[in-house]
Amino acid sequence: MAGEENKVDEISQIELLKSSRILSNFVAQQKGNWNHSDWENLLKKLKEQNFALSNDKIGLLLDEEKRKYLEKRLDDVKKEPEKVVLEETHSFEKLGKKERRRYMKLWIIDKMEGKGGV
Repeated sequence: MAGEENKVDEISQIELLKSSRILSNFVAQQKGNWNHSDWENLLKKLKEQNFALSNDKIGLLLDEEKRKYLEKRLDDVKKEPEKVVLEETHSFEKLGKKERRRYMKLWIIDKMEGKGGV
């Protein structure tokens, strides 16, 4: 029975975390890109708010929010590319060399596939 109670508690914690929008706000504030220190600060904040989920579970939920965020950004790019380019130019300048390369590779692949770039 204790196993069932733990599962119910985990499910309610997940639902509470999702409804709190802490993770989606974090992803949006970080523009879908964060470092280890940001991750640790998020975990600390969640612990302070008494969320008792494993780091792995929080990571999976965070990945889900990041996917949603990036899908929305892609839709925004398709609808208003000029506006997004202006918004992202400032963010692109903040990226490290590795992230810039990754972004450019995605853009080149999309261009080659005729999708118009990221």
